Amino acid sequence: MNIYDLERKFGKFAIPNLSLYIVCMYALGYVIEIALPGAYQLITLNPHAIIHNLQLWRIFTWLLIPPYAFGIFTIINIFFIYSIGRILERIWGSFRYTFYVFSGILFVLIGAFVLYGVGGLLLHIPADAMGQYISNCTSTYYINVSVIMAFAMTVPDMQVRFMFIIPIRMKVLAYIEAAFILWDMASYVMSFKIYSIVPNAIIILSVLNFIILMVMNRRGRRPSGPVFKSNSPRPKSYKGFSVHKGAYDPESRPMHKCAVCGVTEKDAPDMTFRYCSKCKGSFEYCEDHLFTHTHVE
Repeated sequence: MNIYDLERKFGKFAIPNLSLYIVCMYALGYVIEIALPGAYQLITLNPHAIIHNLQLWRIFTWLLIPPYAFGIFTIINIFFIYSIGRILERIWGSFRYTFYVFSGILFVLIGAFVLYGVGGLLLHIPADAMGQYISNCTSTYYINVSVIMAFAMTVPDMQVRFMFIIPIRMKVLAYIEAAFILWDMASYVMSFKIYSIVPNAIIILSVLNFIILMVMNRRGRRPSGPVFKSNSPRPKSYKGFSVHKGAYDPESRPMHKCAVCGVTEKDAPDMTFRYCSKCKGSFEYCEDHLFTHTHVE
């Protein structure tokens, strides 16, 4: 089952303007942090408290925890996340953007309980200590990073003004974010503590949705070279028009076909197809590969 099948079956569960709801949750999290500091520790993702104390609300309330300490730069960063999230939703569609964000959340949620069990059974770490450490390491910070990197993959040459001042291309920003991720993971490893497996695992789980997206995108590309050319003889019907009859035949070849993944409007009726003005020749791409394909020189 591919993303198109999922969208046809579960598209009604998409959350339009999801980025706005995320920002509102962060705002509520800051209110709790400032007004009710004692209650702040009751909303973190602590598997030990969920399992042994039946504090089931923690499964959801950890999403309220803001990824940054409150300040002026925090507001700028959150507005930046909101802006690129809105653009990415317009490019992908509400369902695909919702699916991407929630898959990152689900990976972290499941991984936290797996880490809790592994810590108790294999690493011989006390259950309550392991639960608290997972609680301290878990937030949506790296999930937001995965959104930034997905946006960079979709529109790599788009220029944004980071902090409203610094002009930077998205692909450059993605490389910077990747470097920070590797630095954070190396820092935990260099601490030489057995607990370092927890934050590194949380980081990987948070960006696992982007890793899967990147792998799928690479597999969807054809090998480099003159692969867009076809050596097969010209069919009797071309782009839905019969050569002999000169009339449109709906049972013949589709009208649109992506030059990268080969999807047609018959495979995905709701898919949008566009021609690339930068490619030499007439090459048509689906909305998933319009901004990510390698231009034909």
